[in-house]
Amino acid sequence: MYEQDLWGGSVMNKFDDFIFTKALSNQLEWWLKTTTISPLCFYGNPGNGKTSFAKFISQTKGDSVLYEDCNEVKSSFKQMFDRISSFARTISLFEEDKAWSKVLVLDEFHNLTELQMNYFKVPFEEWSDLGIQIIVCCNTGRRLPIESTLIPALISRLELISFDTDINDRSELTTKVLSKFPQLDKHTVHRLLPDYRKIVKSTKLYR
Repeated sequence: MYEQDLWGGSVMNKFDDFIFTKALSNQLEWWLKTTTISPLCFYGNPGNGKTSFAKFISQTKGDSVLYEDCNEVKSSFKQMFDRISSFARTISLFEEDKAWSKVLVLDEFHNLTELQMNYFKVPFEEWSDLGIQIIVCCNTGRRLPIESTLIPALISRLELISFDTDINDRSELTTKVLSKFPQLDKHTVHRLLPDYRKIVKSTKLYR
């Protein structure tokens, strides 16, 4: 089910490998089928599939992909921004009736300062016009919602997609997890949801 991807982590091979609610699946499937170029923001609690799906969709649709981890960028922001700008300036063969030509994935984007986020306001629009699909991944939660994580200027420019679930989704997700990982028991699944990373790790202990 999983293989090593070009960034050294695990990646799902097909859409059905993901464990999402029906509502989120429908929303994400639309992006798999569209040629629309619009900056995206995947947000929610850690471990719920944001980065994995960003990698999956970029490798599925993109001809050229740049992945940047913003975890430790505070001291090297200029170098990262220069790499991204260079990637964006490279001539693209983008055509409106084709899938995304180039994809930029900015993971852990919430680690940037407000000043650093401001650098992306105009470029996000310009790069999208060049046919570059931008995917931003942010960890959020009750204490730090998306409205407090991103600056308002970026919120207005990004298509926000929440990967979070609530108590009403627990039954649907539990059924899906048990179907995919029958070696687990319901109690374990309830305890680990909605952290899919922990679920995948726990299955390895049963092998």
